Amino acid sequence: MKDAYRLLAPFYSQISRWVFGENRKEANRYFLEKLPFDKVLMIGGGDGSDYQFLSKKLSGDYWERSQSMLALASRNLKETSLDFHLGHFSGNGKYDLICLPFVLDSFMDEELEVFLKKITVNLKENGRLVFSDFFPPVGFRQKVVHGLMIGFHRLFAAYRREEIPEYSRFFEKAGWQLLEEKSWKEGWIKVQVYELAD
Repeated sequence: MKDAYRLLAPFYSQISRWVFGENRKEANRYFLEKLPFDKVLMIGGGDGSDYQFLSKKLSGDYWERSQSMLALASRNLKETSLDFHLGHFSGNGKYDLICLPFVLDSFMDEELEVFLKKITVNLKENGRLVFSDFFPPVGFRQKVVHGLMIGFHRLFAAYRREEIPEYSRFFEKAGWQLLEEKSWKEGWIKVQVYELAD
């Protein structure tokens, strides 16, 4: 598997802070401080630095498609009880909490639909899914920065999309319902909590 983030991994968190301040980090952490859970599934957590504050609590599985990011995450989260995996999520296991931090915007529509339906079987009864990502930008400045960000990721990280997915439509179609959300930068960055619909 080609490591699209090999060149970016050592600098990715710093670049993110330079562009978005602490908002991206806050989105990844916001509900994790509030929700009870024992076993977590984290897919696309990057270098793991946003989750060090939970080191003593984290147990479960951590999946990354970038070998470079995974190596950093395993070091940054070495005090956790997480098992680290390289590649696409295998689909095995049951979890109280599923975390999808800034990863779904990289899925093509067909992949996103299949993936969100697939992981419904991995959530325990009364479990929650926490999803953080970029949403459509508002205003000229955000649109310019967003366009530059997409171009940057296309150049350095093999990013394939041209627009933000309509997340709510895909979640609803896969059987998830929104419980609550928190937003930053006029809704450009959001974190949402989902449960499986009855």
